[in-house]
Amino acid sequence: FPPGQALHAVAGIGNPQRFFTTLEALNWRPVPHAFADHASFGAAELQFSPALPLVMTEKDAVKCRAFAAADWWYLAVDAVPTLGF
Repeated sequence: FPPGQALHAVAGIGNPQRFFTTLEALNWRPVPHAFADHASFGAAELQFSPALPLVMTEKDAVKCRAFAAADWWYLAVDAVPTLGF
């Protein structure tokens, strides 16, 4: 997405704000939609207005494969443990 792109951001994780902050750091303008950790949701819960691209966590994307729309994306994250972990 180009810098400044507004998008719907979906996170069903323990700390959704961290995901939203990451999107902001990538110069996007997320409209946050936080769900409970491990939430189950269907296509109806992910219909938002206005019509914008939707970005979610990779964890949530796995649960949406069967009904994902063409303008839904996920942000892949690689964990890098700190020294002494």
